[in-house]
Amino acid sequence: MRKATLLTLLCVIASSVTSFGLTLAGEAEVFLASMEHINSLIDSFDNETGTGLGPMRAGVGVTLGMPIIAYGDFATLSVGAEGLMARRSSSQTTAIASCIGVLAEVSMAFGPFRASADALICRGSFDFPGERLVGLSASGVGVRGSLGYTLQIAGRLVAELSLGYRHLPFTEMMDGAGHTYRGRGTPFMDFSGITASIGIEWMVSERSNE
Repeated sequence: MRKATLLTLLCVIASSVTSFGLTLAGEAEVFLASMEHINSLIDSFDNETGTGLGPMRAGVGVTLGMPIIAYGDFATLSVGAEGLMARRSSSQTTAIASCIGVLAEVSMAFGPFRASADALICRGSFDFPGERLVGLSASGVGVRGSLGYTLQIAGRLVAELSLGYRHLPFTEMMDGAGHTYRGRGTPFMDFSGITASIGIEWMVSERSNE
């Protein structure tokens, strides 16, 4: 089943490169994150140790992708991969929340403006040795909506500045021994929040007119 799915995806991508042209896209992002439960753990650790680790409120992300289907110059379906990370560190310990996964994005252009919506399937991880939480992981599904403004840099090079909102909670996580960890009325790890990003699109090859 997995081989058939992969073969189908490769065929779709190969077909799109021929008819749509090959465009590569990259995006760098900063985001605000809820992390309510994780911040309660950090706050408890700070009160006990006086380390001043501080709350985890922001992070960075990277997205790589390519359009595979286009409806004229108005709508585009893209696929890609995304990684997110938020980190707090002190001389005594470090808390790291991260996730990596695949995404599908639909975008619509309105002149220089572009509205986008994407869905992300990912694997999240969390490490906080100071609280004896190491190797926690979970699968998650998230969505994001954003509005961007595109700038034509060169003939085949386009930049985009965008603002959006992501919903990506991890209700519970599990360690290597199979123990389950849950938040107290909130997701254990939560990347939900406002995003701001700058993206670059480079058309490697133009679409075929045949």
